[in-house]
Amino acid sequence: NDRYNQGGWPSTIILSDKGFVVHGATYLPPPALKELLKQAKDWYDQNRKRVSDAAEVLAAEASRTPSFAAPEPHSIKDFTGEIMADIMKNADKQYGGFGTGAKFPQPDAVSLLLAQHYFTADEALLQFAEKTLQNMSEGLLDPEEGGLFRYSLSPEWNMPHYEKHLAVNAESLQNYLDAFRLTGK
Repeated sequence: NDRYNQGGWPSTIILSDKGFVVHGATYLPPPALKELLKQAKDWYDQNRKRVSDAAEVLAAEASRTPSFAAPEPHSIKDFTGEIMADIMKNADKQYGGFGTGAKFPQPDAVSLLLAQHYFTADEALLQFAEKTLQNMSEGLLDPEEGGLFRYSLSPEWNMPHYEKHLAVNAESLQNYLDAFRLTGK
C-alpha cells in the first residue's frame, strides 16, 4: 500500500521492468486504461534505455537507505493507548468517521472503538462509533441492492461513490453486529 497506492483503491500503476513506478492513477474506465497502456507501451519503446538508466539510479539510491533500529518494546496497553489517541485525533465529531474530506468506512478503527468501550465502559467511544455507523448507513447504504457504497465524496456521508468493496462491506457488517451486541440497536 505504501509503495503503490495512488490515492485510493483500485490503483492503476505502470511499473518499469525493475519494479519502479513509471505512472500511476486511481481507477480508470476500460477505454481510458486501454489508451493509457497503448501510450505507455509506445513511450517505453522509445525510451527503454532512459528507463533502464533511471531504474539503476533509483536502485542504487534505495540501497543507501539507512536501516532503522527496532522500536522500543511497549506494553499492549501503551500501544492501544497510542492507537486510540491517533484515532480520536482524526475523529470527525460532527459527522462521525475520520478526517474532514471524503469519508471512507474504517471498520478496523470502529472495531477498536467498540472493543475499548467494552473493556473501559468509555461512553464517548461508543457514542462516536454509533454516530459513525448511523451516518454511514444513512449515506452509503444502497437502497436497491443493499450493502454499503465504497465511500462518500463529502464529510457528511451524503454523496456516495457508486462502487462497492466486498471486504469493507464484510468488515462493516461485523461493526454493526458488534454495535448491536453492545447496545441492542
